[in-house]
Amino acid sequence: MTALPSPGRPYCGSRHRRATRPHLRVRHLHGQVVLVARRQPPASLRTPGARLLVLAFLVLVAGVGALLAVPDLTAAPPGGPCPARVSRALTDGHGTLRIRAEETHSTTLVHLCADPDLGPVRAWAASHRLGALSRSIPVQAVGRSLALIAVTDAAEAALTLRLRLESGEHSTFVISIG
Repeated sequence: MTALPSPGRPYCGSRHRRATRPHLRVRHLHGQVVLVARRQPPASLRTPGARLLVLAFLVLVAGVGALLAVPDLTAAPPGGPCPARVSRALTDGHGTLRIRAEETHSTTLVHLCADPDLGPVRAWAASHRLGALSRSIPVQAVGRSLALIAVTDAAEAALTLRLRLESGEHSTFVISIG
C-alpha cells in the first residue's frame, strides 16, 4: 500500500514545478482522495536542447540559402564582356567596336567594348531611333574601353553610337538590335 502525502505538503495544489510533471495527480474530491491520470504532455520547445536544435537548423537553412542565392562574382565570362564568337564587330577608320546584346525581362542590355586598336574612349553617347522618333540614351561607362546601355524598345530599333576617343578623334557606329 502506498502512503498518501500529508495534508501540509503541496502535492495536491495546482502550483507548477519546473521539473517534469508526474503523469498521475492526486486530487481531493468531495472528501475523498482521487488519482487522476494526465495525458502525455505535448512535446514543446521549452527545453533548451530543442531550442538549440531549431536554432541550428534555421542557421543551416539560411546559410545554404545565402550560398545558393549569391551569383559567382569571381568568374568572368570567357573572352571578357564581349567575346568574339557572340558579339557583333563594327569597324570604322579608327578601329573596332564589339557589341553584345543581352536580353533581360523587358530591357535589352547592350555591352559596348572598344578594341585596343580603337584606344581608350573619353566619352560615350548613344541615341535610339524607332521610326521617325529619335531619343538620347544614357550610357554607363564601366572602364576606359567598356560601357553599358539599357534599351527598353529594342524590337526594331536602330542604335547610333558616338565615341570620342582619347586621341580627340570621333567614331560613329550605327547598328540595328532586336
